Amino acid sequence: MTLDANMRWKAQIEKEREEISLKHKKIYWIIGRRSALSMNNKLILNKPIFIPVCTYGIQVWGGTNSNKTDIIQRCQNKVIRNFVVAPCYIRDTDHRTHLQMDMVTNEIRKLVRRMKRGFSTTSKSL
Repeated sequence: MTLDANMRWKAQIEKEREEISLKHKKIYWIIGRRSALSMNNKLILNKPIFIPVCTYGIQVWGGTNSNKTDIIQRCQNKVIRNFVVAPCYIRDTDHRTHLQMDMVTNEIRKLVRRMKRGFSTTSKSL
């Protein structure tokens, strides 16, 4: 986790973006457009490899402005577009709905709600 003095999380978001790009480059040969792997298998590979990288520390930096989370969302869209063999004119939202994948912002909301529920139950029991 990278912290900056003004709590803008710019360094952390940049680090996350670089990690996603590196992971994508490492396994492009197996999930890329020319891969013989089926779409279901590509999705199975996507969940344990990219989702943890996208959501690392999200409880802390998830409260930042939407510009920061949009950077991570664009990286996720790039990965999805590369393993879905589809024309470029199809929207990213169509890919996500077809593949039943959540946006990073929705994941942030879920994790923050879960974290708040955890805090509220522990504070009531004290």
